[in-house]
Amino acid sequence: MTSFPPEIERKINQLQSHIEQADALERAWLVDEAEAAYQACLQMAARERIPLLEGQLAQIWMGIGFCYADRNDWLGALEWYHRAEATLLSAPVFNPNPESPEAQANDKKWSPYVPEEVTVIFQQSYPAEAHLAALCDSIALAYDNSNQLESAKEYYQRSIGLHVKLGNPASEAEVWFHQALGCQRRQQWFDLEQVAGSMLLAAERVQAKARMLVAQRFLAQSQINQNRPFKTLEHLCRVVVLARELNDVKLATDEGFLRDLVRSLRPDVLQRSQADLLLPIAYAETILNDPNLAQDMALLQNWQHRQPSTIQPGSKPVGPLTSLSEAAMMLEHFALRHCGEPTQKEKRAKQGLMRILSGATEVVERRVWAITQEELQIYQKDNQDQIAQRQTLCAVLTLFGQPEVIISVSLTSSECNVRVMEQRALPGDSLTGFFTMALESIPLQSEALLSCLNSFIQRGLFVQTDKGLQYISPKRP
Repeated sequence: MTSFPPEIERKINQLQSHIEQADALERAWLVDEAEAAYQACLQMAARERIPLLEGQLAQIWMGIGFCYADRNDWLGALEWYHRAEATLLSAPVFNPNPESPEAQANDKKWSPYVPEEVTVIFQQSYPAEAHLAALCDSIALAYDNSNQLESAKEYYQRSIGLHVKLGNPASEAEVWFHQALGCQRRQQWFDLEQVAGSMLLAAERVQAKARMLVAQRFLAQSQINQNRPFKTLEHLCRVVVLARELNDVKLATDEGFLRDLVRSLRPDVLQRSQADLLLPIAYAETILNDPNLAQDMALLQNWQHRQPSTIQPGSKPVGPLTSLSEAAMMLEHFALRHCGEPTQKEKRAKQGLMRILSGATEVVERRVWAITQEELQIYQKDNQDQIAQRQTLCAVLTLFGQPEVIISVSLTSSECNVRVMEQRALPGDSLTGFFTMALESIPLQSEALLSCLNSFIQRGLFVQTDKGLQYISPKRP
């Protein structure tokens, strides 16, 4: 840390005390008083010729930005946030050569707003990366709340990248949480699923169970609004278990949601006599101590005895398709062969500013695929070229990405229908749906299904890459 004469150090500490008093006013929502206190700190530094540390200047400007944000004046908040950002980017960790053209250009973004009488001191020991990570989160929130979504996404990623570099998954989860709130507010359910999944992974790394609970609630909400009741069931079970462990105030509501979903799904599941569908119902009943548990466990054991759950390694899948459970096994066999494990870790190049700030690559965990059985809402064009929708129970292989793609299998009494569906925005709506890009009707045979799945690769709908199958979207009508 830079050393100062005792009298100057005393004044710097006194100034810091005034900044912290302004922070306390802002946290108490005394916004006008807080903004005046922050401005008074700058005037005090100018009047008494107190050197201003870079952290103090950034703290003052962030505080004024918070005051504007408290008034929902997001554009005003962004002006002050960006001045603080430019100040932090002039710190030695980001700015080893202050004479470079890049450094000089950055200097012009903040120095004209500092009183002429004030000298700003940059210290080698100042943890600028950690403070910039927090600031980028605030910038992202301001962009998010002003519906400048591309800029918001950029700053969320900058914040997350710095937290990852600094090994701070708890703060990373907090940033994902803020991003999830925006997705929830805009009812962007697919985006909420992706963001909440990343939030959960970060929270799990430090067992931040309160954050894990919130992430699971987001995931349940994203799934029910994408018409995926069994995925909703899976997440609601985890929600209730965590809420009980934490004695959460919303526990009774969570249990009510889970109980209602079980009651709505169970009659149809019993009629279909499929073990893979009854298993999550029975698990939820175990959590709820449901009176139907004993009966359903007996049924489950009987059905599991009659229905194999996996294809043995090295064996060739043959024989008739008699249930969606068998179709799901075929999809899993196909995915393991062509995509590898469902969740994988990979190195990827950092983008934009984060490449400069924190190195060239980072290790991330990504979901590659998942198998479910769901009642899908499928959109197709009818004979009048109008978009029609219908509900169909399917075995589903989800290939995560942009766009998300699913291969669905549904069975009738005479044939097996196999679809490749691409997620798209619905015309004139903020929601998304799955649109059929390829449809095959084949015999009810395991060999025919596997041959059909492989044909999607041969026809160029998918290509094999080092990351598994990559979807190639056909020309859209």
